[in-house]
Amino acid sequence: MTEFAKSGVRVVVFMDSDPKGQHLLRATFTPTDQGFHVYSKDLDTKAAGGVGMATRLELLPHPSIKAAGPLFADVATEGHHGLDIYPDGPVSLRLPVQFVGADPNVAAQVAVTYMACKTDGVCLQPVERQILDVQIASR
Repeated sequence: MTEFAKSGVRVVVFMDSDPKGQHLLRATFTPTDQGFHVYSKDLDTKAAGGVGMATRLELLPHPSIKAAGPLFADVATEGHHGLDIYPDGPVSLRLPVQFVGADPNVAAQVAVTYMACKTDGVCLQPVERQILDVQIASR
Protein backbone atom coordinates (compact mmCIF):
# COMPACT_ATOMS: atom_id res chain seq x y z
CA MET A 1 0.00 0.00 0.00
CA THR A 2 1.12 3.54 -0.77
CA GLU A 3 -0.57 6.74 0.26
CA PHE A 4 -0.05 10.49 0.18
CA ALA A 5 -2.05 13.70 0.48
CA LYS A 6 -1.64 16.71 -1.79
CA SER A 7 -3.86 19.56 -2.98
CA GLY A 8 -6.75 18.63 -0.72
CA VAL A 9 -6.98 14.95 -1.65
CA ARG A 10 -5.73 11.83 0.16
CA VAL A 11 -4.77 9.08 -2.30
CA VAL A 12 -4.37 5.45 -1.23
CA VAL A 13 -3.07 2.89 -3.75
CA PHE A 14 -3.22 -0.86 -3.09
CA MET A 15 -4.01 -4.24 -4.63
CA ASP A 16 -7.54 -5.55 -4.59
CA SER A 17 -9.40 -8.33 -6.38
CA ASP A 18 -12.88 -8.87 -7.70
CA PRO A 19 -15.10 -11.84 -6.78
CA LYS A 20 -13.65 -13.83 -9.71
CA GLY A 21 -10.09 -13.36 -8.41
CA GLN A 22 -9.03 -10.79 -11.04
CA HIS A 23 -6.17 -8.68 -9.67
CA LEU A 24 -7.06 -5.00 -9.49
CA LEU A 25 -4.77 -2.07 -8.82
CA ARG A 26 -6.94 0.32 -6.82
CA ALA A 27 -6.56 4.01 -6.02
CA THR A 28 -9.01 5.76 -3.71
CA PHE A 29 -9.15 9.55 -4.03
CA THR A 30 -10.69 11.18 -0.93
CA PRO A 31 -11.05 14.96 -0.71
CA THR A 32 -9.87 16.03 2.74
CA ASP A 33 -12.52 18.77 3.13
CA GLN A 34 -16.29 18.43 2.79
CA GLY A 35 -17.96 19.72 -0.33
CA PHE A 36 -15.13 18.82 -2.73
CA HIS A 37 -15.28 16.48 -5.70
CA VAL A 38 -12.85 15.20 -8.33
CA TYR A 39 -13.49 15.04 -12.06
CA SER A 40 -14.42 11.97 -14.10
CA LYS A 41 -11.67 9.67 -15.33
CA ASP A 42 -13.08 10.27 -18.82
CA LEU A 43 -13.02 14.08 -18.72
CA ASP A 44 -11.64 15.48 -21.97
CA THR A 45 -10.08 18.80 -20.96
CA LYS A 46 -9.88 19.95 -24.58
CA ALA A 47 -13.61 19.42 -25.07
CA ALA A 48 -14.22 21.07 -21.66
CA GLY A 49 -12.31 24.19 -22.71
CA GLY A 50 -9.38 23.45 -20.43
CA VAL A 51 -11.58 23.32 -17.32
CA GLY A 52 -10.86 20.59 -14.77
CA MET A 53 -8.50 17.65 -14.86
CA ALA A 54 -9.40 13.99 -15.29
CA THR A 55 -8.87 11.69 -12.32
CA ARG A 56 -6.51 8.96 -13.49
CA LEU A 57 -4.57 5.92 -12.33
CA GLU A 58 -1.86 4.66 -14.68
CA LEU A 59 0.46 1.68 -14.30
CA LEU A 60 3.84 2.66 -15.72
CA PRO A 61 5.56 0.12 -18.01
CA HIS A 62 7.09 -2.80 -16.11
CA PRO A 63 8.28 -6.23 -17.32
CA SER A 64 6.43 -8.19 -14.58
CA ILE A 65 2.98 -6.59 -14.54
CA LYS A 66 0.69 -5.04 -17.15
CA ALA A 67 -2.79 -3.61 -17.48
CA ALA A 68 -5.33 -6.30 -18.37
CA GLY A 69 -8.39 -4.15 -19.02
CA PRO A 70 -9.81 -0.65 -18.88
CA LEU A 71 -9.80 1.60 -15.83
CA PHE A 72 -13.20 1.77 -14.08
CA ALA A 73 -14.74 3.68 -11.17
CA ASP A 74 -16.88 2.54 -8.23
CA VAL A 75 -19.33 5.46 -8.50
CA ALA A 76 -21.20 6.97 -11.42
CA THR A 77 -20.46 10.46 -12.63
CA GLU A 78 -22.93 13.32 -12.56
CA GLY A 79 -23.14 16.32 -14.85
CA HIS A 80 -22.18 19.75 -13.53
CA HIS A 81 -22.12 22.74 -15.93
CA GLY A 82 -21.48 20.38 -18.85
CA LEU A 83 -18.63 18.53 -17.10
CA ASP A 84 -18.67 15.00 -15.71
CA ILE A 85 -17.67 14.89 -12.05
CA TYR A 86 -17.85 12.30 -9.30
CA PRO A 87 -20.13 13.13 -6.35
CA ASP A 88 -18.53 14.91 -3.38
CA GLY A 89 -16.45 12.50 -1.33
CA PRO A 90 -14.27 9.51 -2.12
CA VAL A 91 -14.05 7.66 -5.43
CA SER A 92 -12.06 4.51 -6.18
CA LEU A 93 -10.57 3.76 -9.58
CA ARG A 94 -9.58 0.19 -10.38
CA LEU A 95 -7.29 -1.11 -13.10
CA PRO A 96 -7.31 -4.84 -13.90
CA VAL A 97 -3.72 -6.10 -13.98
CA GLN A 98 -1.97 -9.28 -15.01
CA PHE A 99 1.29 -10.58 -13.62
CA VAL A 100 3.87 -11.73 -16.15
CA GLY A 101 6.43 -14.25 -14.90
CA ALA A 102 6.82 -16.08 -11.62
CA ASP A 103 7.61 -13.23 -9.21
CA PRO A 104 4.55 -12.72 -6.93
CA ASN A 105 5.93 -9.41 -5.58
CA VAL A 106 6.66 -6.52 -7.88
CA ALA A 107 8.14 -3.10 -7.18
CA ALA A 108 6.41 -0.92 -9.76
CA GLN A 109 5.38 2.68 -10.33
CA VAL A 110 1.99 4.24 -10.88
CA ALA A 111 1.00 7.75 -11.87
CA VAL A 112 -2.05 9.51 -10.47
CA THR A 113 -3.69 12.69 -11.75
CA TYR A 114 -6.58 14.64 -10.24
CA MET A 115 -8.01 18.02 -9.27
CA ALA A 116 -10.41 18.75 -6.40
CA CYS A 117 -13.08 21.43 -6.70
CA LYS A 118 -16.21 22.64 -4.96
CA THR A 119 -19.41 22.97 -6.91
CA ASP A 120 -19.24 26.75 -6.37
CA GLY A 121 -16.14 26.85 -8.59
CA VAL A 122 -13.36 26.99 -5.98
CA CYS A 123 -10.63 24.61 -7.16
CA LEU A 124 -7.38 23.47 -5.62
CA GLN A 125 -4.05 23.12 -7.44
CA PRO A 126 -4.21 20.19 -9.89
CA VAL A 127 -1.90 17.20 -9.43
CA GLU A 128 -0.63 15.95 -12.79
CA ARG A 129 1.11 12.57 -13.10
CA GLN A 130 2.30 12.24 -9.51
CA ILE A 131 4.61 9.20 -9.66
CA LEU A 132 4.35 6.73 -6.78
CA ASP A 133 6.45 3.68 -5.97
CA VAL A 134 4.26 0.70 -5.05
CA GLN A 135 4.86 -2.87 -3.92
CA ILE A 136 2.38 -5.06 -5.72
CA ALA A 137 1.73 -8.64 -4.60
CA SER A 138 -0.18 -11.19 -6.63
CA ARG A 139 -1.33 -12.99 -3.48
